[in-house]
Amino acid sequence: MQHTDAPKVFIATGVGLTPLINMAKHSESKNKKLYFSVAEAKDVFYEDRMKAIHNLSYEIHTTKENVPEYMFGRLDIDKADIDPNAEMYVCGSPAVVEAIITALKTK
Repeated sequence: MQHTDAPKVFIATGVGLTPLINMAKHSESKNKKLYFSVAEAKDVFYEDRMKAIHNLSYEIHTTKENVPEYMFGRLDIDKADIDPNAEMYVCGSPAVVEAIITALKTK
């Protein structure tokens, strides 16, 4: 991770959240956004850690279960509020990471 105050966007699926939580915690940026996607609400973890990270806003998406406290469905990169100057960090299953990177490049 670059140690700058540039905006940071973290996109994680499943256990890909683990390294990104640590990066977000140690980032000096005052503008950090985390998108986390899992299948069901029972798969959500580290939400307490997300809440505790200074200057971090986050969205949790569930793809197979619609529950009121989370966004339902996959993250739509085209509709995501992403600063065009943000540094991007993506971690998760290889297929999802590749799809997200492709979508980000076209955005």
